[in-house]
Amino acid sequence: ALGAQLEVARLMPPAQGLAEALRLADLARAAGLRSGWLSGRLVALSALTLVDPAAAAESARGLLHDLQTLHPTDAYWPEFHWAASLALQANGCDDEAQAALCSAHDWIERTAMAHVPAAFREGFFDRNLVNRQVRQARGRAQRAASRGWT
Repeated sequence: ALGAQLEVARLMPPAQGLAEALRLADLARAAGLRSGWLSGRLVALSALTLVDPAAAAESARGLLHDLQTLHPTDAYWPEFHWAASLALQANGCDDEAQAALCSAHDWIERTAMAHVPAAFREGFFDRNLVNRQVRQARGRAQRAASRGWT
């Protein structure tokens, strides 16, 4: 039920979705549902990036810190780093944004090589929206760096 409620929060206008995601994250935390708490914060971060980029950057840092010891079981791990990258980038924290992007990209690549048969990797990379967005953003960043743009 929490996952469905968070998906509804994603579809709300940013300020309303932010409030709902934070409410759900608080409920999950109070119930001892650490993964649900992380997922609520993920949805909140995406909305917060649109509402208040400075606050989103701080929230992204806190979420990345918590991911060092907590592991989401009901959300896709690279999505946390992708959302953090976008939040940090929106606030002009380019080095931190690139580090979060690299974490997401590296996880996707490692997982594909270790667990996805070669015949299915293209689908893993391109049919999963987060994987596709992360790989495209990483490619753009690498091309910009090779041209001396940062």
